[in-house]
Amino acid sequence: MNPTWCAKATVYELYVDKFAGNFSGLAAKLDYFENLGIDCLHVLPHYPSPMIDGGYDVSDYRNVRSDLGTLNDFINFITKAHDQRIRVIVDFVLNHTSAEHSWFKEARQSRRAETRDYYFWSKTGLEYREAPNPFSNLKPNNWIYNSPTKDYYFATFYPEQPDLNWGNPRVFEEMLSIINFWLSLGVDGFRLDAVPYIAKQDGTNCQALPESHAILKRLRTAAEKINPEVIFLGEASGELDQTKEYFGSGDECQLLYEFPLAAEMILALYNKNYERVYRLLKKANFPTDAIGWLFCGITTSFI
Repeated sequence: MNPTWCAKATVYELYVDKFAGNFSGLAAKLDYFENLGIDCLHVLPHYPSPMIDGGYDVSDYRNVRSDLGTLNDFINFITKAHDQRIRVIVDFVLNHTSAEHSWFKEARQSRRAETRDYYFWSKTGLEYREAPNPFSNLKPNNWIYNSPTKDYYFATFYPEQPDLNWGNPRVFEEMLSIINFWLSLGVDGFRLDAVPYIAKQDGTNCQALPESHAILKRLRTAAEKINPEVIFLGEASGELDQTKEYFGSGDECQLLYEFPLAAEMILALYNKNYERVYRLLKKANFPTDAIGWLFCGITTSFI
């Protein structure tokens, strides 16, 4: 048990419902993971949600989706997992909530709502023009009209996923409180969703801003005061040299998902030609010995 446990962890990622039905069923299958040599489970979104985006539209950060069981079922699962020396990482959505979250339901009804500044609002919908619109097939731009207040709210992803305003100190306090809540129940780490997007600044593309890194550093420092062994696994898809910036100086994420690199590695294994991956890693200034270790690790995992 030490802060670098993730360096040697064998992680199994799963949706609870698709793998075991609910948390009670997942707890009953822990022997299976132990026999496989799995010592960390990454549980994909388990929160109450309208399920517009596979659970990444969270309507309550402090509970369990009813079809997966109860909060007590979750606690029992964590306890049994730890008894078998298996750690648990859960998803944590930083960039947005569901439009069904109580914060947003209050905010969209009145410009004087207490949670109004938890989100971004505009009378014209002209700000943040350079921000990406990943789901342009679902919305012409990121500003969504809100009838009750006759203005617009900002949503990077689905229209039903309003972005949180991390420039508001209360948002940081609320989200840190949620991290502490799950740590108190025994969670060992968090997969942080869409970390490059969490800070916004007009006149930029609202990606990978220095403010996003500053937020991660503050969250990591605060979370480690609760559990010094907590792990942050960041989702920061993009160019590898930019993605690795989310390691910070050892004070942001300990682990990162890098989807383009993962795709190249799978193709390399299929084609038995590692040259493209080698060039990609060299371009990002990864040491040669790390490249060899990376190939050894992924090949072993496929065998």
